[in-house]
Parts: sequence; structure tokens; C-alpha cells
Amino acid sequence: MKKNKKEVIVNILKKLSFVNWDRYFEFEGGKSFFGWIERDDNYKDFILLDFVGKEIGFATSSKKFSKKIARILNQEHSDCKRVEYFCDIPNVITR
Repeated sequence: MKKNKKEVIVNILKKLSFVNWDRYFEFEGGKSFFGWIERDDNYKDFILLDFVGKEIGFATSSKKFSKKIARILNQEHSDCKRVEYFCDIPNVITR
């Protein structure tokens, strides 16, 4: 990886200072980073940050930080929806 690209990624990971970064993996053309966001109810929200070429994409379960993450990354914001509202399956987390 070129030093410049790594520096860009490291700077973005640092900007998301409320995230505890955990793992990443590499694939042809990019990298994906996984992290956790602490919550007040003893649960954690996840974040997935994808770097593909010059593009950055993200997904998070954090209602509290989703808009802030989108702003920091200069991305569109989309609300996360609960799987239980999409379908009724035995291995779904319900409220």
C-alpha cells in the first residue's frame, strides 16, 4: 500500500475518535475496517468502513452517531432499520 493511501486511512480512523477499531481485512481493490461504538445501555454499536479505490463507504448500527459519521466522511446518511421489521425469522434480535 502506498504510504499516502495509508496516511489517508489512518487520518480518517483517527477522526472517528468515538470508535474503538477492532479488525480489518483486505480484498482486491480495498480494505474494510470494523469497529465498536460504546453505548449507555451496556451494548455496543458496530461500524464498517470500506475503502475501495478512492471511494469510502460505511455502515453503522449507531443511531446516535450515524449522521456525525456521514458528515465526517462527507457521505449521504441513511437510517439503519431493524431486521425484525423486515422479516420474521427465528434468529432475529427483537426489542
